[in-house]
Amino acid sequence: MVARDSTFCAQCGSPIPKARPVPTLGTYVFPRLQVDPVESPYRDARWIQLVVGVCLAAIGGLLLATYVLVLSAGGGAGCATAGACASGVVVYVLLWPGAALLGIGAILVVVALLRTL
Repeated sequence: MVARDSTFCAQCGSPIPKARPVPTLGTYVFPRLQVDPVESPYRDARWIQLVVGVCLAAIGGLLLATYVLVLSAGGGAGCATAGACASGVVVYVLLWPGAALLGIGAILVVVALLRTL
């Protein structure tokens, strides 16, 4: 057995390396941060992408369903015919944003699902 403050071995005479101090703050020892090169740090981002895509697709679907309901109800209040509302503001408020959100949401969902493979 070697004494704690020894610099040489008592039996063979070889030098004993000194222990390097461990960086601490108080009593907690900070471990080294090691990142596995195989695992991507953006692995969990695909779930966020999937949730955002589903939400956008759902909002787009609701807008498109509302557009269809407005057209089937005769155009709603203030529209003489369904054609008058279809060519007016309803198209720009419900149809185009609904189609865009549904498409973007679907693309995000597909890309997130492909990234899980």
